[in-house]
Amino acid sequence: MFQEKTSRLFQNLLERAVAKALSSGEVYYDLFISIDFVEGLVSLRDSEDRELAEEVLFDFIRSEEETRSEEELEAAVVDFLRTNIEKLAQEGLFDKDSFADPFSISYDGAEGMLEVFYRYEEMVLLDKPLMETLQEDLDKFCEKLFSE
Repeated sequence: MFQEKTSRLFQNLLERAVAKALSSGEVYYDLFISIDFVEGLVSLRDSEDRELAEEVLFDFIRSEEETRSEEELEAAVVDFLRTNIEKLAQEGLFDKDSFADPFSISYDGAEGMLEVFYRYEEMVLLDKPLMETLQEDLDKFCEKLFSE
């Protein structure tokens, strides 16, 4: 859906925000992303609502010819954000002294705040698909255990 160029621009936006955060000398626990779909303006702010970086991403401009519903667009944007933020997190972008645990990045969407990235070194976070079948797997295990 979104072009590779949009991913590169978004990743550059995050890198600029991190550079600004490092130069400020402050410690961050939360960052917030907001998107103006009329102008395509993506803003990254800290918990004090100070702008760290902004970028216009043309793929985020909602045109009048848009065929997707607002919910479909939101879902695609959240997936885009999670994928790109996770990629940079794996490359160590947030492994700096300016980002303390627990650290999160939230998206201010139509449905309110939605956490798109969360890191806490002391905690293992389980992925949703694993959790979806957990009860079923536990039931099978208990059934087998008690039948013996």
